Amino acid sequence: MVILAVDIGNTNIKTAFVEDYNLIDTIAVATDNFKTNNAEDYLVSVSERINNYKPQGLIISSVVKGQGEKYADFVKKFGLNKPVFVSEKLQYRYRFPDKYKNEIGGDILATTAACDAFYGDCILVDIGTAITFQVLENHIFRGGIIYAGINMMAKALKEGTSLLPAVTPEIPDELLSFDTVKCIQSGLMYGQAAMIDGMLERIEKHFGKKFTTVATGGDTAKISSLIKKPFDKIENDLIFKGLNVIYNDNCFNV
Repeated sequence: MVILAVDIGNTNIKTAFVEDYNLIDTIAVATDNFKTNNAEDYLVSVSERINNYKPQGLIISSVVKGQGEKYADFVKKFGLNKPVFVSEKLQYRYRFPDKYKNEIGGDILATTAACDAFYGDCILVDIGTAITFQVLENHIFRGGIIYAGINMMAKALKEGTSLLPAVTPEIPDELLSFDTVKCIQSGLMYGQAAMIDGMLERIEKHFGKKFTTVATGGDTAKISSLIKKPFDKIENDLIFKGLNVIYNDNCFNV
């Protein structure tokens, strides 16, 4: 069965057509464009794909208030009128503390569901607008860490100083430089890589064991080559696998 899986993030809205955990097609738009009704071409493309793939179910994960409901209203005309909204109220194969369940975002619920289904005990590093670490052990979500992403750090340097320029984050030719742009790039790229290395080391030391390390997120490709110990697995579309898992486990309960 094909389902329509939607990931509404702070930067982009990604729409995927998924069948048996396999990604068939994806399309994305800037979240701000969708919020301001400036996404006509995107909505036309989504409509064409819905007519082509004929999804039978809809699941939405959103970290942007009100946009999940707005998206659901748009696809109602295609007969997708029973959306599953990812929240702590759904059924999950893994457990998390009731005390904090209202604080766990839909994106984290979904990617952790995928890790639990396909990898077991692991540390998931999601490298996107923010960089997050999620720890799963014995089918229990043990908690996470949130840090600013690469582009956010670049923007902060530009906006928080008088003379530093705006910089596109990319790996510079050399670690050290006299060129301001390359100095910033080195700090952004190698600094973030060192942070990830250090966090992984600290997490494993905290638990006294080694974990499978899984990476996902839009900036993974930029950083992965700089990590000391390569990630065990890179899953660019992990969230959609997780949304598929959650939908299958809940579609008869909503």
